[in-house]
Amino acid sequence: MSKSLLLLAALSLLWLCASCHYHAGRPSGRCTVCLESVSNQTDEPALGGQFRQAFQEALYRHPGVTLQDSDQASVSVSLRLTKLDSQSLARAELRGKNDREDDSNAYQVVLHRLTVDGELLLLRNSDGKELFRGLVRGLGDMPRQADRNIALQAAIKQAANDIALQVLDHIHDAE
Repeated sequence: MSKSLLLLAALSLLWLCASCHYHAGRPSGRCTVCLESVSNQTDEPALGGQFRQAFQEALYRHPGVTLQDSDQASVSVSLRLTKLDSQSLARAELRGKNDREDDSNAYQVVLHRLTVDGELLLLRNSDGKELFRGLVRGLGDMPRQADRNIALQAAIKQAANDIALQVLDHIHDAE
């Protein structure tokens, strides 16, 4: 009885480890990356720093890609953040028809969408070959809050995370 329970526990553990993609040793396809430059040409000064932080966090969460100095890395990443745009996404009725004088102030924007555009360049350091050149776009939503700066910073972080994940996807595709 105890052998069958031990065997069942071992098989359950094996199934759990295999289903969660745990593995021993180094992941295959090891790639080293350096963040050569991040140029922020938008009106939001925190955007460049948020992208750097989001990129480092994305690298930490994705095995097989590590951050290195520029002379030791296999791929160089250069990003130029070019455009920051905010659009109203949702409106809500604030006053009923009987409570307002005219329809001009009946609705108010309750959700903005922040769009960040950037130009990405990936170079292979060994031979200087261009692996990717193109546009990346990050999106972040800003709900209406009393303190607009808190919502703005959260939306910037969300957009920076979107861009960082796109950069990682392009690095994986290039290899």
